[in-house]
Amino acid sequence: MKRYLLLAGVGFCCLSGTAWAELNCNEPPECDALGFTMTADECEGRLVLKCPFDQTQVYCSDAPSEEVDCKALGYTLTESQCKGHLFLTCPSDPKAVYCDASCDALGYTETSCLLGQKSTECPLDSSKMKCSGKSNIEKCEDEGYDQTSCSSSYNAVPCPHEIGDAVKPLMMCVPKTSRERCTEEGYTKTSGNCPEGQNRIDCPYDAEWFTCGIPTTGVKPVDPDPNEDGTITKPGASTTL
Repeated sequence: MKRYLLLAGVGFCCLSGTAWAELNCNEPPECDALGFTMTADECEGRLVLKCPFDQTQVYCSDAPSEEVDCKALGYTLTESQCKGHLFLTCPSDPKAVYCDASCDALGYTETSCLLGQKSTECPLDSSKMKCSGKSNIEKCEDEGYDQTSCSSSYNAVPCPHEIGDAVKPLMMCVPKTSRERCTEEGYTKTSGNCPEGQNRIDCPYDAEWFTCGIPTTGVKPVDPDPNEDGTITKPGASTTL
């Protein structure tokens, strides 16, 4: 004995292709696309579900109606996702529905998400998705990593969140300590004396750090070159007789 279940939409027991087109302003979906790929004769003795747009095309299963695979029949959306669209409800799960809506119409407008964002695939096309949450770039900026370079008097601390190679690295510029600035510029001593003939030169950022250098005063002057006749004219001396 055949068992028949008719699909029902919200407020509709059965819709013809013409009724769907009039209410939904476009052509009805193909029955094949909804999983109705068989005929009643092929399903004799089994649970039969008829396509609402073509009663000659059916889906059949040996399983009880409550176990009908809604996703296999194209009922992959929810009522809230189909808001504003005429929809059909799966007979075994009223929460699973089908509507003639595109991914863009359902809000799945992206083809990729930024690092750090959560992506949700469109149930109609896995290449379209929704992106939610803050990206890693936004997280970096919120946490103070909003610079792309630092001056020599600052240390560059990179953002801990990966942002990829498509954008410049983000960093936080932290002032260098006086010790760091002194040692970078060659003031590496904090104790001891300078060798004979060298002076102590203190770091301008922290006098505790110093280096030793050749004195710039008290140097013995160099004698001038001799004249052509072998005599030497001292600086400031007149050569006029």
